[in-house]
Amino acid sequence: MAISLVLSTEIEGFARTLVLHPLLLAAQRGEVTPAIVSRYLASVLYLVRHTPLHLALARDVATRSGQRELAAFFDDKLAGEAGHDVWAENDLTALSRRFLLEAEVAPASAIVALVRDLEALIRRDPAAYLPYIFFAEYVTVLVGPFWVSMLDERCGVPAQTLSVVSQHAELDREHIREGREAIDRLLASTQEPALLATLALSMRHFTAFCDELLLQQGERAA
Repeated sequence: MAISLVLSTEIEGFARTLVLHPLLLAAQRGEVTPAIVSRYLASVLYLVRHTPLHLALARDVATRSGQRELAAFFDDKLAGEAGHDVWAENDLTALSRRFLLEAEVAPASAIVALVRDLEALIRRDPAAYLPYIFFAEYVTVLVGPFWVSMLDERCGVPAQTLSVVSQHAELDREHIREGREAIDRLLASTQEPALLATLALSMRHFTAFCDELLLQQGERAA
């Protein structure tokens, strides 16, 4: 079985589980507050600000280890990441003005931990970063539009303040096809355990992120 198919199956299963996470269920009931969305956007901003740094690091480590094709892949991805942080910045500004929220919001600790662990992962094995990229893009396409729709229709948070999700979901449709091709071209079947480990790490942190937002929601309700 192609490596990309193995990874796709794992990610699709995670996406089905994610839709049933209590945070997503709360959004469907109209219970997610603008303050929680603000924390969510601050975390997304933190993540997308680090993506170019991680891609550059992965390119450089791959280059030093003689993995020229892998380095070229990361370099190409890096060129397409410019300006994505501005989407999140604009969303946060629009959200804070509409709901009179603080403009400066700390990212969730789960996302800070994810960024830290990804950097360590890349330094050990830049190839293992590729499944994370595929995971982030595929989950955005599978779940992002639903999340935005529920926040807009049920929670009163305008979709216009979530453009960082909507625009990534649109761009990433094409990126998924490119990611599958790159995974099967650049990675060997012997690397599958390490690639699945990256997926497990990504899923664990992302679930913890949703848990953290839900906990904040509960604390505010109390």
